[in-house]
Amino acid sequence: MKRLRALVVVHASLVPPESLDGHSDKEIDEWRTEYDVTSHLRRLGHEVRCLGVLDSLTELRSAIADWQPDIVFNLLEEFDGIVTYDQHVVAFLELMRQ
Repeated sequence: MKRLRALVVVHASLVPPESLDGHSDKEIDEWRTEYDVTSHLRRLGHEVRCLGVLDSLTELRSAIADWQPDIVFNLLEEFDGIVTYDQHVVAFLELMRQ
């Protein structure tokens, strides 16, 4: 399998650590999905970057332009605190051809 560059986009407060060591079950529950996605992609041999997004797409645009990922996993459930704005992040990724 080809090794891919995978960008995982998550809420800024849910960027997972590299390891579960030293974290309580309550802490882990907050970012379990984000951790599982990034750790499994790494385990499959892919190069992974996790990007926390809150209310600006500037960092996302820069990450795509600078790092040129092969694939983007969008785990955002809201943007700028508004659930219905998540669709605009998807549209932005499509415009960036991701």
